[in-house]
Amino acid sequence: MNRWIPIVGYSIVALALVGCASPTATGPEAAAGSPPARTAPTGLPLTPQTACNLLADQGLAATGGYLPAGDGVYLCSSFKKVLPVGDAVPDTLQFFAQGSAEAVTTLKLELDLRSPGDVQAALRMLLAPVGALTERVLGAQVPEQAQVAIRSGVSGSWPVAGATLKAERITTFTTSFVVTLQ
Repeated sequence: MNRWIPIVGYSIVALALVGCASPTATGPEAAAGSPPARTAPTGLPLTPQTACNLLADQGLAATGGYLPAGDGVYLCSSFKKVLPVGDAVPDTLQFFAQGSAEAVTTLKLELDLRSPGDVQAALRMLLAPVGALTERVLGAQVPEQAQVAIRSGVSGSWPVAGATLKAERITTFTTSFVVTLQ
């Protein structure tokens, strides 16, 4: 059921792929920097160029390069993509890739729900990039139970291709929903 829920400053962090033990991407797909939609999944870690462009075809290409963020951590991120389900204050989706200077070990999607509109519609829109990441990196689909939880904003943990997909709702000043794959 769709409901109008007034939410201000509601943030959902949608996907972080963390530390899967697999070989690093190599070859032409890693050098090309294009999303590896048609290449075999490589798992994590990924080369920064490959990781930062995983969702370019979905309007979430990282901009500004893979740069140091402090304490030996490197990061790239996309611009915020406005989702067409919001009101005057739009919901936005942003992609991040993080790791060391040589390898990306964490991928994340962050959904900021700032609109008092339909929260479930924004959460449903989140499933496409989440599915693209798991398919492109692990060669697996998001389990049905995890899809239901993400659409509902519910915490849980599920096995995916030898890794664990974990969803966690965090409430502080704003509410976040964090999904990690380890």
